[in-house]
Amino acid sequence: MRPWLHFALVTLAALGSAGLTARLGLWQLDRASEKLALQASVDARLHMPPLDASALAATVQEVARTSEELSRVAETLRSTVRRFKLR
Repeated sequence: MRPWLHFALVTLAALGSAGLTARLGLWQLDRASEKLALQASVDARLHMPPLDASALAATVQEVARTSEELSRVAETLRSTVRRFKLR
């Protein structure tokens, strides 16, 4: 292999590695800020008053209603997909 080609390949590999390392470092910093925001949300919930029984029941009913609606939407989408696959 020619010396200048070897030098160019090694330099290119080193620059690529340095760029990848820098990008991964930035990714870690982004993740750190996301995790800090998540922890702040958890800490804020920790200081919230507990739900009383009626509020908890209302929340559970809302979640169940939302779940039922999502199930109906999913079934509609599945039947639509099946209908188009048959044609």
